Amino acid sequence: MKHIRVLIFMLMLAMLGGPAHAEPFDPPALYLTWQQDPTTTMTVQWHTLDDSRPSELAYRQADDHDAPWQQAIGEHWPFPHTDRFIHAVEIVDLEPNTDYLFRFTDAGPEYRFRTMPADASEPVVFVVGGDLMHRRTWMEIVNEQMAAREPMFAVLGGDLAYEDGHPDKVDRLFDFFEAWKNTAVTPDGRIIPMIPLIGNHEVDGGWQRDRAKAPFFYDLFTMPGWPGYATLDFGDYLSLIILDSGHIIPVDGEQSDWLDQQLAERRERGITHVFPVYHVPAYPSVRHFYDGRSRDVRNHWPPIFDKHDVDIAFENHDHAYKRTHRLRDGQVDPTGTLYVGDGAWGVQLRPVKTGPEEEVWYLDEAHSIHHVIIVTLHEQDRWLEAIDNEGKTFDRYPPEE
Repeated sequence: MKHIRVLIFMLMLAMLGGPAHAEPFDPPALYLTWQQDPTTTMTVQWHTLDDSRPSELAYRQADDHDAPWQQAIGEHWPFPHTDRFIHAVEIVDLEPNTDYLFRFTDAGPEYRFRTMPADASEPVVFVVGGDLMHRRTWMEIVNEQMAAREPMFAVLGGDLAYEDGHPDKVDRLFDFFEAWKNTAVTPDGRIIPMIPLIGNHEVDGGWQRDRAKAPFFYDLFTMPGWPGYATLDFGDYLSLIILDSGHIIPVDGEQSDWLDQQLAERRERGITHVFPVYHVPAYPSVRHFYDGRSRDVRNHWPPIFDKHDVDIAFENHDHAYKRTHRLRDGQVDPTGTLYVGDGAWGVQLRPVKTGPEEEVWYLDEAHSIHHVIIVTLHEQDRWLEAIDNEGKTFDRYPPEE
């Protein structure tokens, strides 16, 4: 993953006369993510059609009209196989749970983001889903339902634009980012940050163990860690363990050893909410239980989850919705891990597994339905709510009594 070394300058724009380019500018793609603690940082990324614009922006607190505009400067590099350029600016030393405005020119539009809270003493809401865009309209409809819930960020569980790492499908990425910019915005105008991870449709061939086979993904997103798996810590209350389910990095070996270490460290630190998230499900809702990719994940990661008492793991890839029973040591156990997801944000749906009890023993709920999962954290508690493309709730965990 591309490492960004970002230089931050904090200057009053009134003294400088504003950014170097004064004409209005609204980029064709604009998205937010994080490289460091989301309570005090934000990484702004955007695209330009050529190399003529600098990688800089101005920002200030949104609700303090006397706050000076400050300047942040980053880097840019070519968007592979296109004439575009990708820009990234990391803003640091921000206040937690605070709205900020940013702009590229003093004559251009202003955009809004919010840093994450310092703790979960008040509810923290985010969404999880995967397999986003077979059809742009399908994705946009679900985006709008997601945005209406005003989440603080969205975890994108792989298979984003279905460009398959092919240069001749790069227009799908243009569509994906344009759709995200236009529809992943809360009613009060706040851009929803994304935390993307890799799936088989980011890779030419799906499972190649060769970074060159994913020519777009690593350049498009600045994220913590390399070689494609990472931990993002939100203060001391939330950790997302982002994994590569065998697309570029093998499931076993170094990645599994790292997973074991990361979970052990966060347990020792007493982090309340720790969620692994990855693309291929250990417990599929559509594919056969003994599908080779799922079996590879199941053989290596659930034993580590069991060892460290992971509460919930998020999975994708099958184009349906599922919630398993709690599982430990390969069987139903109320002390085990809940496996939730299966990736049906904006893709062609597939029929969920039906059949003899022995083939679906691990599934508690399964539906062929477009969805995202709303996750709410509050102090020690967590709740899941699955909503469909009409914004209707069709599953909850814990179930309502």
